[in-house]
Amino acid sequence: VSWSIQSSGVTNTLQDVTFLNPRKVIVVGDGLILRSKKDGSSWERVEIPVQIPLWGISFSNPQTGYAVGLNGTVLQSGDAGKSWRILANVTSYPLYDVWSDKNVVYVLSGHEVLQSTDGGKNWVKQLSTESMNYLSISALGFFNTTFGITVGQNGTIFRTTNSGNVWENYLRGSQEDLNSIAFADSKVGLAVGNNGTILRTSDAGAHWI
Repeated sequence: VSWSIQSSGVTNTLQDVTFLNPRKVIVVGDGLILRSKKDGSSWERVEIPVQIPLWGISFSNPQTGYAVGLNGTVLQSGDAGKSWRILANVTSYPLYDVWSDKNVVYVLSGHEVLQSTDGGKNWVKQLSTESMNYLSISALGFFNTTFGITVGQNGTIFRTTNSGNVWENYLRGSQEDLNSIAFADSKVGLAVGNNGTILRTSDAGAHWI
């Protein structure tokens, strides 16, 4: 296994990346979106309507994608990332992560999760840590539109199994801040965080070790 450095053509900090297919790739970063049609070997800068930091990117199908960033901004593309429009400002807080599938979109600020079930036209706040002294949540991961996990500060793990209608605060396997979450299938997932922390679940997030 080896990695080679690719030339992006920019010096901006790049924050997130997603594949539309094995050759088409989209990257977001500080004030920009990059698009590659050659599996990342060459890049073009895409015109966007706002020059703000963007931190998350997700495509619900090969054509429709969402990028999120500062001031609760959600951008949407309907042509495989060639062009983008401002879809909404769903909160006054920065948005750090996004997940989408068909018309369902979840976005994450530092302490809340919002959901749209109509492709971003309307939004509902589903999870807030305001009552927990604005405990920071840093990443979300979904296996499908009904089952998802968020992770964050002090090993915090929230889980939903009913499309976000209820988020349960699960037993922490660690006190370390957790920064990212991913699932291999409907049962097995990993959460990673500070000081080399890796937590694993084999029962859809009910227990972590």
